Amino acid sequence: MLDLEPIKARLAAATPGPWHSCPDGGCKCTMIMCDDYPVAEVTKGPWGDTYPALRVVGGSIDGKAEAYLERIEYGHVPEAEALANRAFIREAPADISALIAEVERLRSAMP
Repeated sequence: MLDLEPIKARLAAATPGPWHSCPDGGCKCTMIMCDDYPVAEVTKGPWGDTYPALRVVGGSIDGKAEAYLERIEYGHVPEAEALANRAFIREAPADISALIAEVERLRSAMP
């Protein structure tokens, strides 16, 4: 039988809800917020790692080292998928609460 206690503990430890995204429905940002601060931002577009690196600029005699950020891209998340991920994460606390309540209701109705 599924142990609901660890699931309930994770839910209770998370930022209290409700979580929301931009209220106008037309926004394409992927930020998820509670009433006071951002909770998460879903990746959209290219994604990868950024790290500091050095490169030589100028000629062979007067070349200088220049610091820059190197980016290695691993993939791309389409906008529609990112918005679907945003909706899934935004609704997760309420969905999990409802599922826990339903499991508990069904268990209490079992003989």
